[in-house]
Amino acid sequence: MRWASLRCRWRWALALPPAPHPARGFGLRSLAGPTGAFVRVLAAIAASRGYEGLVVATFLAGLILVALGMLKLGRLLKYVPHPVIAGFTAGIAVIIFLGQFPDFLGLNVQSVRGAPELFVHMLSRLSEFNGHAVFLGGLSLSIVMATPFVTRKVPGSLLAILVTSILAYGWDWPVPRIESRYGVIPSAWPELQ
Repeated sequence: MRWASLRCRWRWALALPPAPHPARGFGLRSLAGPTGAFVRVLAAIAASRGYEGLVVATFLAGLILVALGMLKLGRLLKYVPHPVIAGFTAGIAVIIFLGQFPDFLGLNVQSVRGAPELFVHMLSRLSEFNGHAVFLGGLSLSIVMATPFVTRKVPGSLLAILVTSILAYGWDWPVPRIESRYGVIPSAWPELQ
């Protein structure tokens, strides 16, 4: 699969839809863009059907959402039991957490599929963890969690990215970089086609 060309096309797909969102106003829980739950679905579609299949699936999903909205079927959600929704959300949270844990430990486990297999594979390679990556991950979590107690004017996640990037690049720590995993990311926006 041509991941480099997909990466370029996804830049527009990620940047354009949330662009008009600020016109509706801001709030503490105001989010726009793809969620973690859908990134897995989109990646699976792109891997099996390519970019064209991803475009078709996105278009069909949009049509289905518009149809559901016009038919006012969203109100049927109140008949779905709360434990079902909470369980679905918790399951996605566990999958996302397990997917991030190898990066937190500095392990390279790209070939593993499925949460149970990933967990077993991580346990078998636990002795290969990268101490610098664990330190930077723990520092990032600490900064994100402590920043709201100090100030709400600076986003904790942005501060964590800045501090850990300066540490990793300043002391040239041997931690996995974006380039080592995904290749060089182009610095210019691709042309719209």
